[in-house]
Formats: sequence, structure tokens, C-alpha cells
Amino acid sequence: MAGTNWTQPLITDTYTAVLSELMTRDVSAATMFNSGMAADTSIPTGAIQWDATNLRFNIWSGSAWGALTPSYGFNISGTAAGLSATLAVTSGGTGVTTSTGSGSNVLSISPTLVTPALGTPTSGVLSNCTGYTWANITGAVTGILSTLGAAAKGANSDITSLTALTTPTTAANPMRVVDNQTQATTAFTTAGTSTAFTLTPVPAITALAANQRFRVNFNQASGVSPTLSISGLAATALMQYTSTGTLVAATLTAGQLTDVEYNGTYMVVLDPLPVATSAAGNLYNVQFLGGL
Repeated sequence: MAGTNWTQPLITDTYTAVLSELMTRDVSAATMFNSGMAADTSIPTGAIQWDATNLRFNIWSGSAWGALTPSYGFNISGTAAGLSATLAVTSGGTGVTTSTGSGSNVLSISPTLVTPALGTPTSGVLSNCTGYTWANITGAVTGILSTLGAAAKGANSDITSLTALTTPTTAANPMRVVDNQTQATTAFTTAGTSTAFTLTPVPAITALAANQRFRVNFNQASGVSPTLSISGLAATALMQYTSTGTLVAATLTAGQLTDVEYNGTYMVVLDPLPVATSAAGNLYNVQFLGGL
């Protein structure tokens, strides 16, 4: 069908022409000047057209069609039961076609959830969580240990009886009875020279402190004015008491076993110097200045 000339019909038109012209005008009005049909002419300014190509309404300016409005607002009441597709979140919908639970929709920033069943999360930070009771924690730990089994707990798991603890190698490790009996952390053999002994206990000490004591096996006889360095710390004079209680330079033999205690100033050999008896029965303190 040809486009409508909106200046027609004219008073001079024949009856049949008038009928035809009115019919084409009715079709144009009924189809809202559909852009898919033949173009009309002499369209009145302000006429509304349905744009089938761009799926929008246009308005006639007097010379051209233009968009009626850039956007449309609709007030919708009732339910969305009639929707045949998912309503996007950007359009006020949920973006999904299924749901679980009840209540309000949850958005991504600071939502408040009411008794949710979270299932098994793939990650999470619980440092700010509250309301988790000690009973919950102990129950969870008991379940974990039960699942792991005794073999998987490790050698240091038997804290009740301390029978399965490993040999202590750091200051934080607990001592066992057997470690105390064998002096595992205090009995060591020296190295170094006759005047500059060294001791390397395990675990090492990081600083000298009064009352530190070690069971020392001297690897060789001492020379004049011997010293002892423990764990690489400053060499400290080895001293020994005479029978009168005077501290003098220690005199030690190879293989001698003795306790050595730091008194805050010296490394004191707790075995006193031997006492010799003269032919007349007099007692003398014996100090070996040059070693045996």
C-alpha cells in the first residue's frame, strides 16, 4: 500500500478517491506510522510513530522522526509471575530464576544474614567472628584428632604422659624424665685449646646469666689461666675454689667431669682444688698452674 498524503482527501476528490485516501490514513494511524511500511507525506507535527527497527517510539518534528524520549518509567504492581525471562540485577531483579530460603534479597556489601546455612565455604576470614563457644571448639578439635588417628598426630602428641615427646632441641621444648636423668641439655664435652675451651650445648644459649650450669667433660688438661666460651659467647675465666674459699684459676685434667656454673663474673668449677698432705701430716692446697 502506498504511503498516506495527510493533506488528502480534498474537497475536489471523487467519492472513490476519498474512500481510498481515508482508508490509507486509518491504516497509518492504526499502525502508528510503522517504519516498516511505506513513508507518509505531509505528516502533522507531533505525530507518534512506532519504530520497528529500533524498537522505540518516535515523534515527528515537522521535518524528521526523532526518539520520543531517551528512557521510559513504568510503575509495575503485582507479582512477576508473568515474566518469561530472568530480570537482571541492574533492572532491579535477582539475575536468577531459582531461589532458596525466604526473606529479603542479599546484596554484596555488608548484608545481615539471619540463621543462614552456609554449606561448605571455599574461603573465609573468621578473625572478627563472635559467639563460638569453647564447647564448639573442643568438640571440633576432638573430631579432627579422631579423624587423623594416633599415627598421624606426631611424636609430640602425648602431652598427658609425656612419653612420646622427642628429644628437646630448642628452649621451648618440654623436658622428659629421661632427658633430666641423662642431662641431655646440660652435659657436653669441650673443644678448643687448653687455655681457651669452648662448649657447644644444644639448645644453644643466647646470653650468659648467673646460675647457668653445665656438666662439662674437659677434653684436655688446662693450661695457665684457662677460659670457657659457651655457644660462641665471650670467653670467661675458669675459676676454682681453694679449701679456704678463695677463687683461683682452675686446674683441670683431661677427661675430668665437673659441674661448671656461671656466677655472673666467672665460670666456676664446682669441684674444689685437691688437698695434699705433707710427710708431717700437714694439709696443703695444691694448685697446678701449668696443667698436669
